Amino acid sequence: MSKLEVTRVLTINLTRKLTDEQRIILNHLTYSASKLWNVANYEIIQDNIKLSELEKKLKDNFWYKNLHSQSAQAVLQKLKVAWDNFFKQHTKRPRFQPKDGHFPVKWKKDGFKIIANKLRLSLSKQTRQYLKERHGIESKFLWVELSKALPLDAMQVKEVEIVPHDIYGERFYVLHLIYKKEVNPEMSKEDKVIMAIDLGVRNLATVVIEGEKQPLIFDGKILVSKLRWFAKETARIKSIIAEQGLKTCKRLARLTVKERNYVKDYVHKISSWIIDLAKRKGVSRIIIGELNKNITKIDIGDRVNQQLHRIPYGKLVKMIEYKAEELGIKVEQIDESYTSQKCSVCGVIKKSNRKYRGLYICSNCGAVINADVNGARNILFKVVPNPERGRDSGLGNPRRVSFKALLS
Repeated sequence: MSKLEVTRVLTINLTRKLTDEQRIILNHLTYSASKLWNVANYEIIQDNIKLSELEKKLKDNFWYKNLHSQSAQAVLQKLKVAWDNFFKQHTKRPRFQPKDGHFPVKWKKDGFKIIANKLRLSLSKQTRQYLKERHGIESKFLWVELSKALPLDAMQVKEVEIVPHDIYGERFYVLHLIYKKEVNPEMSKEDKVIMAIDLGVRNLATVVIEGEKQPLIFDGKILVSKLRWFAKETARIKSIIAEQGLKTCKRLARLTVKERNYVKDYVHKISSWIIDLAKRKGVSRIIIGELNKNITKIDIGDRVNQQLHRIPYGKLVKMIEYKAEELGIKVEQIDESYTSQKCSVCGVIKKSNRKYRGLYICSNCGAVINADVNGARNILFKVVPNPERGRDSGLGNPRRVSFKALLS
């Protein structure tokens, strides 16, 4: 298989390492980007400017000139795409940014340079003048130090974006390095093995591979427990700040960031484990049930609803997709209707067959199967060309993959 070029994003949290000078510059740039968005959006709503004329008509605008030309163009391009989607009836009309809002700032090829382990971001002439007069900062560039462990020489960085996140009155900055990566998919065209994945709560991902008797269950209990702890701690701190009449809270903001980082790390480890398994078993297609779609409409009890709606199934699927792409493995999502009610052995559909504690007992053929394994088998049989060939797939004793195994 020929080499493939893919786009990847490396995310780096800048907040803890920022100096006062860097924070001043970033606040100024992201605030200017927010103002430029609002000015341009107002002009479009008033029908003063056509979408095709945004850059031409606004290039002398005060907020445009506060940004590097590429950064300003990137803001207007995002707004243009938002309006195009609105006209196609895909989304609602683009909203204005908050009065004191902050918006992501992007630099393209001519706006940044990586020197050793430092990132150099260009500033506009107007911003340099403002920083000198207002803050006594004399610099043509914003310098950001990167980790020496990053393989920057090998990365083909194409764009750089700094994204502000306002959480409970605290502002966090995240750096995105958008780069191109050449991969050499190893899978042969003759490989036809299919992997099916059923997503759940306590059993976060149940995997059945065509031709393999033993199914794997990736444990979600620790994640659920941790999310419950984060929810309780968040509620406790909120009640305290409500009693004190506060609107901002540094501790609550940091707790929110900690939760996001924990969930991202957990999902990253599970997706890597699944892709490594697919590689070892010669899988060419991964089929996933579409649990992550319309998940807010699912109602299976208050307690489970809360757990279900907090787990980032969409993020897990995306991680599986981009990691599989590098190996030439196709990932598809299919409708999983009736996969939990249907017997994967005889095919009878009966809701009452799914018993307490995730057990499926078929009243027709007497098959006794883990309910999530049964669901994964049904997902597999929706796409396997000849179901009889893999009829025993997943019928062995399930192997449960714990969080400790993910770390090893």
